Amino acid sequence: MQRTELVKLLELVAPALSDTNLVPVYSCFMFKHKTISAYNDSLGIVAKGSIGGDQFAVTGKILLELLKASPAVQTEFDVTDESIIVKSGKSTAKLPYFTEKDFLFDEPDEKWAGWIDLNENVIKGIEICLSTSSKDLT
Repeated sequence: MQRTELVKLLELVAPALSDTNLVPVYSCFMFKHKTISAYNDSLGIVAKGSIGGDQFAVTGKILLELLKASPAVQTEFDVTDESIIVKSGKSTAKLPYFTEKDFLFDEPDEKWAGWIDLNENVIKGIEICLSTSSKDLT
């Protein structure tokens, strides 16, 4: 997959990543067959896009920073029993992952009454709304 396209897609989904690892899968991007999503128990963002292959979840902030730092054009993901191997140009990284059975968020059915094109302005509006809610875990 094109690295720059993947980075743009992940940046749009990233506001739904949890800031804490109280529930570890909430700080992960979930890659499914046709979508990439994130959910933090108060906000879920699902974007159309796929890297193909197995379904898994990997720590979002680490993956995003690795991809941003790479100058490579293409990025590949290989799923092994122990880790996700991310190949981007000459760089290779092994990241731990969750399997589909660990996902705590089920995407809604694809029957929608309407669609919102997710862009930077919509994300900024959601972030402004979230600033009025508490992140205090006590």
